[in-house]
Amino acid sequence: SLGVDADGSSEALTTVERELKLAAGPGFHLPDLAGLKPGVEARPGDTRRMETTYYDTSDLRLARWGCNLRHRSREGWTVKLPGNGSNGSMMERSEIEFRGTAKTPPQAALKLVRAYLRNTALQPIAHLSTLRHRVVLADEDGRQLAEVVDDEVSVLDRRRVAARFREVEVELAEGADDGLLTAVRKRLLAAGASPADQTPKLVRAVGSKAAAPAEVVASPLPRRPTAGQLVTRALSAAVAQLLANDPRVRLGSDPEAIHDARVAARTLRSHLRTFRRLLKGEPRHPDSLRTLGHELGEVRDREVMLELLRSQSEKLSEPERKVVGELLKRLEGEIHASEEG
Repeated sequence: SLGVDADGSSEALTTVERELKLAAGPGFHLPDLAGLKPGVEARPGDTRRMETTYYDTSDLRLARWGCNLRHRSREGWTVKLPGNGSNGSMMERSEIEFRGTAKTPPQAALKLVRAYLRNTALQPIAHLSTLRHRVVLADEDGRQLAEVVDDEVSVLDRRRVAARFREVEVELAEGADDGLLTAVRKRLLAAGASPADQTPKLVRAVGSKAAAPAEVVASPLPRRPTAGQLVTRALSAAVAQLLANDPRVRLGSDPEAIHDARVAARTLRSHLRTFRRLLKGEPRHPDSLRTLGHELGEVRDREVMLELLRSQSEKLSEPERKVVGELLKRLEGEIHASEEG
């Protein structure tokens, strides 16, 4: 899906990244990937040097939530949001690309991670220089099905190389068969690659601090929890759900995101009211959750109406469908404006 930055200066491209990572030793070479499946061709790609700068808070808040914000030469700005978990050995998560100058993150990218950053300033936290060898897998019509890359990564501390590592990534294109990934993986393992965890480059570059728990975690309860532990977990779970759904609401690609965020806001508000005598001090901005729930409810109501009109419009005559079509466009515009706000 396509979106426009708040200042109207650039577009954002949203895709679902489906990739596999493998470890590679010094003597590894990408094997011939021809004949993986009928109708799939291996086309030699280019070799390029890429410079990547990651941005985060001083306490690595974005990384700890499972997302990152980076600028890469030739590619521009990218936000990767927390994934939906792994599908076997393949990781899936949303990747949103933005245009913009190298020095300043686009406002649309910052808005997408606002729930995690809040009022905390960003700063460069890692610089990677990567030599990438690339092979493209395509069908007989030339449509790209997957990209296989061999990355030799140098972690830089100013001009000094602080660490090096190497990994092979296989990224499936949208609509490509997952079976292709299995075939590529088998060929790479036979050539000497080895299974690896799916740790992102940033975490490998920065260290274990980037993999630490987020600042809000619904920790498991002990067998005999105290009242304080029960309250803390209930509040943490609601806050974590609200924060996790904020980027999904802003993207507007998941109809359930608004519903989930609305439920989280209502749950948190209920908990604060129920447990107020057990809390120290009064909640700040107590009306903000009511306002948020109301605004999310309005968007959700529009979405329900939109889906109802779409389903019913198929039963109408051609002149009636034209009228309803204009109404659908208006509702879609209102929903998009509400999500952007």
